[in-house]
Amino acid sequence: MRRRVSYKKLKWSPLSVAKTFENVFASVYDIRPSTLDLYNTTPSQVGMDSLDTLEALVTLQNKFAIRFPDSIEVALINLPIINILNACARQLTKDKRLTQYEEMLINTQYNHLAGVQSLQTKTR
Repeated sequence: MRRRVSYKKLKWSPLSVAKTFENVFASVYDIRPSTLDLYNTTPSQVGMDSLDTLEALVTLQNKFAIRFPDSIEVALINLPIINILNACARQLTKDKRLTQYEEMLINTQYNHLAGVQSLQTKTR
């Protein structure tokens, strides 16, 4: 007899959320968010139109098994990219797959990943 896996029960760590976010943008859109100023750069500034941004949001929703309300999806199109990462973390916390403390660590983990990657590119 097969057991069904509930996505609601899958836990995420701050580092795995940050890596997944990085991988979605890097693989699907050929953009490394770690090379951008996530706090000031909007998707349109890096050449993503609204359909690309919606596609990125759908991909993230599928990866994390979450669902954004439609109003949030529309708002994220014109906001800095960091808001997309924060929306994913907030939704995972609402689904009880991250603690509030882990949600706060997401940006730190992402900045750490970006720092490690920039060090790797400088040493090459």
